Amino acid sequence: MEGFVWWLGWRFKVAAIGAVILFVFGAGVHPAFGMVLAAGCLGLWFWGVTVINSNHEKILDTAVAQFMRDGVGNPEQFANVAPIVISTAWGTEPFIKCCADYWFVILYPGEGALRVYDRPRFDLKNKRPYRGDSTREVYYEHISNVDFVNGALVVALSSGGGLRYPGHGADAAVSLLRAKLHSLREARNARQHSLHAMPAAMPAVVHREREVIERQVVVMRCRFCNQLTPAELTQCKSCGVVMGGA
Repeated sequence: MEGFVWWLGWRFKVAAIGAVILFVFGAGVHPAFGMVLAAGCLGLWFWGVTVINSNHEKILDTAVAQFMRDGVGNPEQFANVAPIVISTAWGTEPFIKCCADYWFVILYPGEGALRVYDRPRFDLKNKRPYRGDSTREVYYEHISNVDFVNGALVVALSSGGGLRYPGHGADAAVSLLRAKLHSLREARNARQHSLHAMPAAMPAVVHREREVIERQVVVMRCRFCNQLTPAELTQCKSCGVVMGGA
C-alpha cells in the first residue's frame, strides 16, 4: 500500500482525474456516495504527499551514501576524508517539499588530489538510482584557483582549462577547497623556508697535537775560553781549540 500511495503522491493530475471519475460513478448511485469516493481518492493522494515529505530526506541520504561508496574507488586513500556533495534537482508537484530527480557531484579532497565522482542520479519519484558518468582525479599542484561563480564551483587549472559544478552545496565546497589549498601551500612554503634557512655545512677542523721530542746533550767547558761546547765535538765551537788537549 505504501508503494501505491508513494506513486500516487507524485501524480496530482492522476488523483484529480480519478476523483472526478469516481464522483461521476458514485453519483449514479447517490451524490453523497460519489463525494465519498472522490474524497477517498484525494485522501490517498494526500497520504502519499505526507509519506513523501516525511521520508524523502532519509531516502536521499541512503542514496548519497551508496554513491559515495561507489565513487571512492580506493577506500584506503579516502578512508578519513569527509566528502563534499553538490546537488541539483528538477521536477516538482503540488504540496511536495522535494523534487523528483536529483543529480549529484561528490568531491573527495584527499591528501594529494581531489577526486570527483561526476553525475550520479537518483530518481526519487521512482526510488531508482543511476550510477555516475565518470570519476576523475585532479592533483592540487594542477589547481591554480577555486571560485564560486553564478552558483557554481569553478576549479581553474594551471593548464588553462577548468571544471564547473553548479548546484546546492557549491559555496560550501569552495570554502573547504580553498582552506585545503591554503594549508597545502602554507606547508610547502614552510618546507622551502626551512631549507633556505638551514646554515651551510661548516668545514671540518682537525686539531693535531704537535709532537715535541726532547734530547739531552752533554757539554764540556773549554779550559781556554771558558765556553760550553757539546762533549761530542772534538773542537771548541767558540775558540776552536782541540778539546781534551794539553
